[in-house]
Amino acid sequence: MNNTPLSQLEENASGQVVPYMWEEPEQLNPFFQEEFYEKTADMVVFLLLKCHSKQLTTKAEMVNIALNNDQAFFPMVFSKACECMQLVFGIVIIKVEPRIPAYALATNLGLSHDGIVGPDYRLPKTGLLITVLGIIVREGNCVSEDEIWRALSMMGVCVGIEHFIYGEPGDLLTNVWVQEQYLEYCQVPGSDPPHYVFLWGLRAHAETNEGYVMEFWLRATNRF
Repeated sequence: MNNTPLSQLEENASGQVVPYMWEEPEQLNPFFQEEFYEKTADMVVFLLLKCHSKQLTTKAEMVNIALNNDQAFFPMVFSKACECMQLVFGIVIIKVEPRIPAYALATNLGLSHDGIVGPDYRLPKTGLLITVLGIIVREGNCVSEDEIWRALSMMGVCVGIEHFIYGEPGDLLTNVWVQEQYLEYCQVPGSDPPHYVFLWGLRAHAETNEGYVMEFWLRATNRF
């Protein structure tokens, strides 16, 4: 866990990763709420490490390593960690062996992109990609660059500013995801100074569909 940016995620998880979606659990006594958030942050880091190594995990392993053998917290912590993994990182946790049980981690909505392509892209970025695809659908399948950044800034994702999960988002949207054919980044004909718009790329159309993306995007934005 000492590798950046996973160590940075561990340090900031309780305060920066998803403060907008970690609601106060009504079932918990206030005395235990801080402990709940800390254990959820530990579980998220553990699941991200499993995602990076592309390994299965089990309930026993999660309880032993992420929760330090505290089984009482597991149902609520695991549920909230799964929500965080899906909405922030675009990763879903799937039960693959009900008798053990064992769990696999996969990218959401059928997308093959996970963003783990090198030392600077260790954290999954599929959640941000799905958000961008959802904004494009919401705006009629073609959205201006200004509108994209206006919407993402509400999530704390701003062009030109390094994000501790997503890196430099401008490079992701206009370079990485364009090269991977998830997005098209096109200049508006005749615009002077030049203006640009985003559209779905061929790979996005091939791997998922607008209905699934909008369902996810609406659920995610209702949690912000």
